[in-house]
Amino acid sequence: MDTYHHMGFATLPKYFSDAEKLIHEDSLNQHGILPWHIFHMQKSLTKAMQAKDAQAILHLASDLGHYIADANVPLHTTHNYDGQFTNQKGIHALWETRVPELYAKKYDYLIGKAEYIQDVQAHAWKTVQLSHNAVDSVLSFESALSKDIKTDEKYAFEERNHTTIRVYSRAFALQYSNALQGQVERKMRSSIKMVADLWYTSWIEAGQPDFSTLIEKKNIKESAEKEAILDGQSNCEHQHKPSTKTLPTMK
Repeated sequence: MDTYHHMGFATLPKYFSDAEKLIHEDSLNQHGILPWHIFHMQKSLTKAMQAKDAQAILHLASDLGHYIADANVPLHTTHNYDGQFTNQKGIHALWETRVPELYAKKYDYLIGKAEYIQDVQAHAWKTVQLSHNAVDSVLSFESALSKDIKTDEKYAFEERNHTTIRVYSRAFALQYSNALQGQVERKMRSSIKMVADLWYTSWIEAGQPDFSTLIEKKNIKESAEKEAILDGQSNCEHQHKPSTKTLPTMK
């Protein structure tokens, strides 16, 4: 969002067709189209649900969830996405990986019922705006904590897949998590809620189709494919199993 900061969120084009009229295509592709793409993916999911295309539904629902999660990460909305411009290289992994891997088991993931979103495009922009507003705290808290801790206390070494790697120490990660006052957990909860809401919205817009038949067809198809594979293996084994009558005997 740094690139379009001079325009302000209020004046940024809500819809991609309007954005193309004001912002050059090269700039859009270079700096990202996430809020607009979330809207596009949600409408594509609606069409897949209308068509009851199971494969497309699974694919689009998964991709939409990924983009929504990205939109809830503050560092995904700035050029300084890994602290490379403020001598904070690695902060992306600290916020997105290290803190969750240490404390995610204690997070509360119960977010209530999914709700219908009237204006998906506006909702996507609001999510990105809230994430961008948090960039300052993500960077400033890490910077402040780093000034009061020695390098050998800030980092530690752990074994991962038979390899020793350098990671942020548990003590530093805890201090950072506490300074953020649950921000990572809130963003994870926001992601879960938004995914549920947009999946539900697509289902409503698609006319609330009954997917039970898709599950039945999928099970029948998988069962038939499994039987075919097993039959093929059985036939293959039967065809290639050597006959003991033709084997020479050892003397």
